[in-house]
Amino acid sequence: MIRRADISDLPKIEEIYSAARAFMRENGNAHQWGDTYPEEHIIQQDLQSGFLYVVESDVTPSEICGCFAMIQGNDPTYDIIDGAWSADTPYTAIHRVASSGSERGVLKRIMDFAKAHCSHIRIDTHKDNLPMQNALAKNGFSCCGTIYLENGDPRLAYEWLLEDTMHNIKITDVRALPGDGAFLIDDGKTAILYDTGFAFTGYSVADNIKAVLGTRKLDYIFLTHSHYDHALGSVYIKKRFPEAKIVAAEYAQKIFQKPTARAVMRDLDRKFAEKCGVTEYEDLIDELGADICVNDGDTLTCGDMNFTVIGLPGHTKCSVGFYLAKNALLLGCETLGVYGGDGVVVPSYLIGYQITLDSIAKAEKMPIDNILVPHCGLLDKEETALYLKNGRQSAESTAHDIAEILNNGGSHEDAVKFFRDKFYNGYIKTIYPKDAMDLNTGIMVNLIATEIGRVSE
Repeated sequence: MIRRADISDLPKIEEIYSAARAFMRENGNAHQWGDTYPEEHIIQQDLQSGFLYVVESDVTPSEICGCFAMIQGNDPTYDIIDGAWSADTPYTAIHRVASSGSERGVLKRIMDFAKAHCSHIRIDTHKDNLPMQNALAKNGFSCCGTIYLENGDPRLAYEWLLEDTMHNIKITDVRALPGDGAFLIDDGKTAILYDTGFAFTGYSVADNIKAVLGTRKLDYIFLTHSHYDHALGSVYIKKRFPEAKIVAAEYAQKIFQKPTARAVMRDLDRKFAEKCGVTEYEDLIDELGADICVNDGDTLTCGDMNFTVIGLPGHTKCSVGFYLAKNALLLGCETLGVYGGDGVVVPSYLIGYQITLDSIAKAEKMPIDNILVPHCGLLDKEETALYLKNGRQSAESTAHDIAEILNNGGSHEDAVKFFRDKFYNGYIKTIYPKDAMDLNTGIMVNLIATEIGRVSE
């Protein structure tokens, strides 16, 4: 498992960095990190900023065998390059990658994790670091030229772009925070935003879209359901792109029109904003609404892209996906599960257990090569199949485990704790606000208690 580091991991992280420096020296690369890099203050800064991740061993559970920093946003050292980057779109930088040397495949796991959560990645390495250069090439990265550190030292610059696998469709991560749900789908003629994130990050997402599109307009905003972390940003983004048409399920529009629903969304958004250090922002939530209301089976012609609306109830009654047949691409929704990387799929059935399984089965029967997953990004063909398979298995096994806890006299709180302990860790903690996690878990436990007769048979 890969997860965000915490302060208790620091001794092991420092040990891993020491082992990495020794490995570099022994393999002809004495100058990249020298005797001290990364210094303690850099490690502390990565930790406090939420950039530092650790890789847990596949051999010895809970033992840390690797670490790295994953930083979303512009890196000044990448602004000037002798050569050329492949794309000038928002990216995530990977820095300070290290392994304890105790097991193989750590770098691949790190890169697979990053690719599952980012559509554009940049990384650099020293000219003497041949093992890293070879590993990056094997993991699909292209060398784009040379960049220079703040002290003037040169580094080879590498890049990976998800759009290379999507032919004429470019998919760009335009999230302001990992917990946002905002990906831009663009065929060069028509631009569609898939989910929009929080209210307090809405304008930042709009800025990211502007950086990608330049003078072009945003044509559509597709909403997968009515929850605040997916829908609230739409109001702010439409302020910047007034021609964009917001598309949502007909039932979602009914939710948007309810003052009580907007009040709940406003409260959850503000609580998470405060945790992110944002205490003041413009409140446009009462303007929330859809321009185009859709239902299962409807078609949407968006320039040269023709989408079919796929009703996928289970997470919410209004959950939908959008299927682009010519690319065998499904823009998924959380009924299929929340993807945490490393094959982990968190079940998220809030209105029905069986109806969720039916929706997953519906997706499994479709000719899908790739799924764009909320809060995560585009999965390749192999990952897509694994995501659907693990999503079903996780939904079934979790329901049975909760039913067993309740049948054996366990309390509602026992079942909630079981779910939290099992799933609320690693990448999930970075994308899933705790208030929302607790609220949704309580609903799921009550739902299983209601359907317990069917679940426990």
